[in-house]
Amino acid sequence: MTPEAGIDMGGSTTMRRIADTLAAAAAVAAGVMMCATVLDVLMANLFNRPMVGTFDLVETMLPCLVFLGIPRVFLRERNITVDIIDHVASPRAVVVLRMFAALAAFVFLAVMLWQMLWAARDAYTFGDRKPDLPIMLYVIWIPVLIGTACALLAAATLVWQRIHQLRLERQKGK
Repeated sequence: MTPEAGIDMGGSTTMRRIADTLAAAAAVAAGVMMCATVLDVLMANLFNRPMVGTFDLVETMLPCLVFLGIPRVFLRERNITVDIIDHVASPRAVVVLRMFAALAAFVFLAVMLWQMLWAARDAYTFGDRKPDLPIMLYVIWIPVLIGTACALLAAATLVWQRIHQLRLERQKGK
């Protein structure tokens, strides 16, 4: 909640629930990665027989971890930032800059999603799969596309909220 405008900057309730659910799925992916790695190391050291497919499993879970966690990061505005200007600019200027940052993120995510759709389509068309496990590569694209699309919605939510915040501040000033 921002004290200046009194509006919730965490996004809509539905968007927050979606982002939290995706973040929970990302946490599960991290757990799978850790368990697979630990089991692989234990089996290799104790029985001299590493698990087959551990690399493929970890490599498959990594995009899930990254892309399913991104919507929550965007929605809660926890991206890495350098706030040099925040200390010298007016609060209104900071809101305007944050709105443009959210707009730039929206455009970037839209272009990224558009390009990803082509790569995902190619993975589906050509039927590529992982070398050790029978995991089709297009299956990996599903959480990547879902996470990117939800991050795009989160960025759009932030742009809308910043515009609303600027309108409220303008009305206060009159």
